[in-house]
Order: sequence, then C-alpha cells, then structure tokens
Amino acid sequence: MLWLVVTLVLVLFAAGTVISAVYLFPGLFMNPFSRVLEVELDEPVVIISDIHDDSSLPPEFLDKIKEIGPRAVIFAGDLFDEAHRLVSVDELEEMLESKIGLLPKSVEKIVYVLSLASHDPIVWREVIEFELSSRKVIVTKLCLKAVVNSLSIYVTHGDKSCRNGALAHVVNGLASFFGVDLFLERMLRRYLENRSWLVMGHTHIPGISHKYFVVNTGSWKEYYRRASKSFALVNGGKVQLIFV
Repeated sequence: MLWLVVTLVLVLFAAGTVISAVYLFPGLFMNPFSRVLEVELDEPVVIISDIHDDSSLPPEFLDKIKEIGPRAVIFAGDLFDEAHRLVSVDELEEMLESKIGLLPKSVEKIVYVLSLASHDPIVWREVIEFELSSRKVIVTKLCLKAVVNSLSIYVTHGDKSCRNGALAHVVNGLASFFGVDLFLERMLRRYLENRSWLVMGHTHIPGISHKYFVVNTGSWKEYYRRASKSFALVNGGKVQLIFV
C-alpha cells in the first residue's frame, strides 16, 4: 500500500509540475502566433513597451520621437500600471485620449498590443478600432504582425513567453549569465518565418540581436532594475534599439 501512495504522490507532483510549466511558459509549448492581427504601417515606426504610467508618457521619449517624426507608434504592452480591470470601449478611449494627444503630429496610426497578464486594461473584444485626435487607434489582445515595407515584424508584450514579468526577468537574467542573451525572445522567435523580426518587452531587459532577429524594448520605470529608457525604431528597412 505504501508504494502505491508514494507512486500516486510522485505522479501528482509530476503532473502539477507540467501543468505549472505550461501555464507559466505558454510560448514554450504552444505557438502564440497561430492567430495574429496583421496591420500595414508606414515608416518610421516606433515600438515602445513597459511605460507603466496611468496618465502620461515619458517626456524624454516624446522629445526624442519629435526628432524622428514617426508615422506610427506601437505600444507593446504595460502602457499603464494600475489599470488591470475590465473596461468598456468608452472607458478605454478616455484612458488613452490624454496619452495619444501628447504624440507628435506626424503620428497617423497607433497600435496598442495589450498585456493580458497584468497592468493593462482588460477588454472583451480581440480587436477594437476607433479615432482619437484625428488618428486611427487599434487596440488588440492578439499578437501583432506589422508589415512595414519589406519587413514583417511580430509584436507581443512578452507574456506569451512567460506570464509573470518578474519571473521572465529572472529567467532572461540567468540565461544571460550563462551566455544566452534574449532567451525568451529567441524561444518565441522560433515559431516565425525566416527573417521576420520579433519585438517584445516584459522582461525589462533591453537588447537586440540582428543574428536572431529579436528585440526587447526595455522599460521606462524602475521595476527589478533601473529603467533603460529605450525603444525600437523601424526605418529605412532596418530595426534599431534606441536609448534616450
């Protein structure tokens, strides 16, 4: 009888471990890009994540992109900090209005890729479209496929790789210590076609690899580490990581 109990405990422990791993690291087991929102955007395109501010945008970021004159801005999740609650479309528009009004006049289109795990508002619909300040705004729960001239750029917040941001930070930090930079980004990137870029945030550890076609945009608030104050820029057929 004892061996039966021990076996049952071990089986339950193993099953619990597997279920926890699948839940915490969904992108390691399932393709998060099986369904995406595809949007065509004109250069220059700015991609920023992890602002973590409920009312405004970083002044340094705004000053920098005024110099660039982007046609489109992609917010790759954690645009807000304490807004993870169910909201209506009207509430969402009201929350975004002050932020979008701060963007330079060159910006014609804004895409907001939500973090589903925390911080960002919760919405029912997968894709919401409206206009604010005479600009087209798209909010989506799906991963984004941005087509920018000849480039295909997939954008997710990063919670598709690891649901918990603190854990994602630790995982990428440990992997980097052992010589593997941008580990979670590279794990997600393996689902994509050749020469497609993956851009995400979430870990708050900025980085870019032209070898593996991955970018992490870093963060603008001190969580786990100092804010990197960085964003990705797509312009002239190239992807860059810009530090302010």
